[in-house]
Amino acid sequence: MKNKRKRIVFHTHEFNLNEGGPCTKRMDSLATYLSENEYEVTIITGSHNKKNEIQKIDKKYKILYCPILALGKKKTIYRFIEHVSLSISSFIIGIFKLGKIDYLLTTSPPPLISLSGYFLSKAKGSKLIYDVRDIWPDVAIEMESFDRKSFYFKVFNFIAKFMYKHSDFITTVSPGKVSKIKKYCRQLQVTDKKVIYIPNGLDDQFIKSKINKKIIKKYDLDKKITICYIGNVGLAQDLDILLDAAKKINSDNYQFLIFGDGAKRKSLEDRIFNEDIKNVKCCGKIDYSNVYTVLNSSKISFISLKNNNMKDSIPTKIFDAIGAGCPVLLLASGDSCDIIDETKFGEHISDGKKLKETIKYMLDNNKKYTNQWKSSLQILKNKYMRSSIAKKFEMEVIKND
Repeated sequence: MKNKRKRIVFHTHEFNLNEGGPCTKRMDSLATYLSENEYEVTIITGSHNKKNEIQKIDKKYKILYCPILALGKKKTIYRFIEHVSLSISSFIIGIFKLGKIDYLLTTSPPPLISLSGYFLSKAKGSKLIYDVRDIWPDVAIEMESFDRKSFYFKVFNFIAKFMYKHSDFITTVSPGKVSKIKKYCRQLQVTDKKVIYIPNGLDDQFIKSKINKKIIKKYDLDKKITICYIGNVGLAQDLDILLDAAKKINSDNYQFLIFGDGAKRKSLEDRIFNEDIKNVKCCGKIDYSNVYTVLNSSKISFISLKNNNMKDSIPTKIFDAIGAGCPVLLLASGDSCDIIDETKFGEHISDGKKLKETIKYMLDNNKKYTNQWKSSLQILKNKYMRSSIAKKFEMEVIKND
């Protein structure tokens, strides 16, 4: 017998299908699968995501947009204010516009909206799923954004412990995060059995993307050997190290393209200008529909984490790059390296000083990766397709309740 139209709400700060960020892809894959399998799904998110309405969204789930003070500045205090505003507005709108619901999933980061998700689930009498994509405040400490004595650490640490205690289920994206959260649960004397591994992966439709010849022409992807970076240009990525390597490979035949935006973009652009680094371009944001074209036309996809403390992080960019046939050069340690080892589609290093020689090695051995791609893609299809992961979510969280 099929389930009765259970109602599920996804409570999230970011949900922008045009940009296709990690949070959006994760929430969309879960919501799409569930809405196509007898569940009634609603996304509740900030009004800064309304640009989705520019294009027709052919989805079976609903989206509720909530007012947010989108201050557009990268300082922690401004983000703090933005997230507080969404917490308040999403709770109020949820109270009045959502009827009875069975499950509410609130995803972190940002951690501040999690409390709003908790109170909304209580008001609606639903089970609460705490979806942890990055463990706060741990990740901020790892990135050296603030220290343990700061006001922000105390606030985020309180929220995390509160959510670990009061959630019915905790889902997270890597084996390392599972272990760490289970440890925190035991310290708080709550069951660690509610912690469930729901990984990120590759979008089923992504590998069916069409090549956009206009994008190839615009960025000379057919004329130059391209090393690309696509994603957030922030503190966690440490893209200065890519500029260091580019300066050492200063040739007209090579280009380093950085697609994305974030707190570090301006400083990177200033450095490119001041140091006259001619083979690097900051290209700004690119629609997710064109990401496949850039990756498929590049020789290397560079992916990095700021330091070796971030061992439990797995950037979703890894899955996109392998899916598009672009070998990955990963500067990181820990769980993310396991994906490269498993698929054998790229190289990983823990020392940025080896970046130039690794780029040269990968370019010289490009045929090796070309021959390996079909096998690597099959591994992703077998273990890391988002549709299969969404089914795992349904079976281990909802049907196991």
